[in-house]
Amino acid sequence: MADSFSVKDFGPIKNADVRFEDLTILIGPQASGKSLFLELFKLVKDHDNIVSTLKKYNYILGKTPALSLPEYYFGEGLSSLIRQSTEVVANGRNLTKKLTSTAVRASYGSHESVFYVPAQRILSISDGRPKNFMEFDLSTPYVLRFFSETLRVFLQGGLGNPEVIFPMKLRLKNSVKDSINSTIFHNGKVIMDQSGGQRKMKLSIDGMKLPFMTWSAGQKEFMPLLLAIYCLTGPPTSVVRRDDYKWVIIEEPEMGLHPKAIESVIIEVIELMQQGFKVILSTHSSIFI
Repeated sequence: MADSFSVKDFGPIKNADVRFEDLTILIGPQASGKSLFLELFKLVKDHDNIVSTLKKYNYILGKTPALSLPEYYFGEGLSSLIRQSTEVVANGRNLTKKLTSTAVRASYGSHESVFYVPAQRILSISDGRPKNFMEFDLSTPYVLRFFSETLRVFLQGGLGNPEVIFPMKLRLKNSVKDSINSTIFHNGKVIMDQSGGQRKMKLSIDGMKLPFMTWSAGQKEFMPLLLAIYCLTGPPTSVVRRDDYKWVIIEEPEMGLHPKAIESVIIEVIELMQQGFKVILSTHSSIFI
């Protein structure tokens, strides 16, 4: 059964009505509201978990102005996205009040249902290691802060501090690994190196260990997406409860990638769908169609 989600008068979005199927692709130019629409979708679906997480990190929501939740969630100064005329309806239910409510139901800390891979994901590992939630300031959208924290916890606990992150056994099908190797890493290995006193990703190739910022644009853009795929595939872990997720949102999956490398992403999207996830892609390109 398709889920419907409609939004009126929210930021740059005057009127949007989408029915989400097993695979939904949103295509449009920059600054047309795609990311805000999807962030809004997650806020409505995972409201209690988001509020609980903010409280966990000592953001005081109950004694601040009513629009503090949008400020903390969308980014500093963005509470004005919500107007008196804003309306959000999901599956026929008006859920507009959730956009500012800081109340949490009795099931405190309820689990996420939307795994969100943001467009700015490279910022989560910009120095070769996933940053924790509090390393970002309030100008950073919640979805990026939480995505980075998820990768950090997963890399430390879910993968058991591995020495080699790519290629890894049991995380991807061989056909997918071969495709990623031939189109993105070209027989290089992504390793965790601690020579500088902190465990960071490096690309081991031709006898060299290349720091993250020296990688190609496509390799850097793909790495956090690969870690996200690891979270959702392969042997289950207690760190990321993949069975709780119904939705996977990937923004701009084509970013920085050659068309052949994009095919590798498409293969993995199909794999996620076969596992039962409903996948939503946001893109500037019609190549996914």
